[in-house]
Amino acid sequence: MDIDQIEPGEVFDQVIQEKLKAVQMAVVLIGGHWLDIADANGQRRLDHPDDWVRLEIAVLLERNIRVIPVLVGGSADKVPSA
Repeated sequence: MDIDQIEPGEVFDQVIQEKLKAVQMAVVLIGGHWLDIADANGQRRLDHPDDWVRLEIAVLLERNIRVIPVLVGGSADKVPSA
């Protein structure tokens, strides 16, 4: 969805940072494969320190913004038990 909101020539990470400043709460949708999605080299996306979704969630948490995870599409079966 970011593609529709960012104008040509704007710097992606700067626009995302600015937009996150206005957020008061975030709903994060977690699908059934969220833990297993990997790049072409087989590395889990979740482990990439420069993954945009990871970075956006980290910024929200650092700013004490309420983050509400919503499990969809069988993802509850993939959540590690405590």
